[in-house]
Amino acid sequence: MQATAKPTAQTARILVVEDEAVVALDLERDLQEMGYAVCAVTASGEEAIASARRLQPDLVLMDIVIRGEVDGIDAARQIMRETDVPVVFLTAHGDAGTIVRAAQTAPYGYLTKPFNSESLRAAIEVALHRIEHEKLQRERAAAGSELLAQTDPLTGVANRRRLVELGQSEINRSRRGGAPLALLMIDVDRFKQVNDGFGHEAGDRVLRTLADVCRTQLREIDVFGRLGGDEFVAVLPNTDLAAAREAAGRLREQVSRARVPLADGRVLQCTISVGVARWRNEETLEELMSRADRSMYDAKRAGRDRVSG
Repeated sequence: MQATAKPTAQTARILVVEDEAVVALDLERDLQEMGYAVCAVTASGEEAIASARRLQPDLVLMDIVIRGEVDGIDAARQIMRETDVPVVFLTAHGDAGTIVRAAQTAPYGYLTKPFNSESLRAAIEVALHRIEHEKLQRERAAAGSELLAQTDPLTGVANRRRLVELGQSEINRSRRGGAPLALLMIDVDRFKQVNDGFGHEAGDRVLRTLADVCRTQLREIDVFGRLGGDEFVAVLPNTDLAAAREAAGRLREQVSRARVPLADGRVLQCTISVGVARWRNEETLEELMSRADRSMYDAKRAGRDRVSG
């Protein structure tokens, strides 16, 4: 199916498969008068399959009883399987057996001859609307799948894979332009004690609260994500060491002020230790993160709830 603009009466390209010449001519004329583009008219199943492969129309109008060894139902099945082009059946055969065979191909419509122009237009527009609706559903599903693959399911921030990808992109930008860049390694203080003393649901609430606070304090251009466990990383573009320390201090202060309500009515207060490192020319993201991680552990050793680096 074409990934072009939404098919409409002005843009939809239709392949007509009809072996009665007079009927085919009338159908082609009616479609053109309605504003559709008839990209080809064929009379056999074999021709229809070849034309669908070559032309990739938006829709096929397929008579069921046509010339050749392949009838319209088998031709439609092959077209939809190979090209994903939808089919609307046109036929004078309304018997139950034919309808059941046709229905098994999952067509986008079914018109019994004779039909008038209004019925034809309605069938086509319903099919085109369904095509567009299904296309949007596929796009949304694909976008949702990609977002899930990039997002930490607990906190909603970037996961490790996405964090590394975006962090490397920011390093490449700094390398090209010479702008400063800093990284913050953020770790929840005494997180194991929270899990052991209050349960993992409480620990999850702490992580979600931390992520929410950091997102509200960081800039739109900053990259923020969960590295794993209770460790988070913030990559700060266009930021020197002094500005990075200020940003880390704001995060530390705001997290310490936050309150984490638990399911049983109790409220937790948590703190973080933050390691700061400024990117050095030609340094890799892994090396930068390692230096920030060492600074974070310096903050832990100095008493926690502080910034180091």
